[in-house]
Amino acid sequence: ADGARVVALRSRAIAAELAGHGGMVAVQRPLAEVEGILAACDGELTVAAVNGPGSTVVSGGTAALDELMAQCERRGIRSRRIPVDYASHSGQVDALTDRILADLAPIRAGRAQVPFFSTVTGDCLLGAQPPAPGALRGGRTGVGRRRLRRLRGMQRPPGARREYDAHPGGDRQRRRRDRLTAAR
Repeated sequence: ADGARVVALRSRAIAAELAGHGGMVAVQRPLAEVEGILAACDGELTVAAVNGPGSTVVSGGTAALDELMAQCERRGIRSRRIPVDYASHSGQVDALTDRILADLAPIRAGRAQVPFFSTVTGDCLLGAQPPAPGALRGGRTGVGRRRLRRLRGMQRPPGARREYDAHPGGDRQRRRRDRLTAAR
């Protein structure tokens, strides 16, 4: 029940304070190339995630993302808007910190029953309880390939039989479908 409460309270805070003020764009280019493009954006855009060697997600304000997509089109770079109306993994998320900490204050963390691997640090949080402000870093910090590779290279804990990626978005599903289609 507490997990559902955390998700609901975070979603409510996003809807009240961030929705409609930004978004995310998937750019089909390597991180270094995307960082070069972003250098001209005066810090308005942030690398949100590196999903693969040629797949970088950028987040920021709506107007800046529109300009990024226009630049990509002019350069012949494939890009597409991710269906989200706020800039996850960017500075926009900082506005939620106080509200989320207040909303979550009554919830007391217990020992994890399932190993949880942080995409922020790459560490297993089984039994370890990060301080609440640290737990918010996932919404602010970009998801990097190095951390994800580190996670994938870890051995499963004793008794673990399955892995589950609890990501709510469809971008990973789309990429898997694209890879399967390309392999045919």
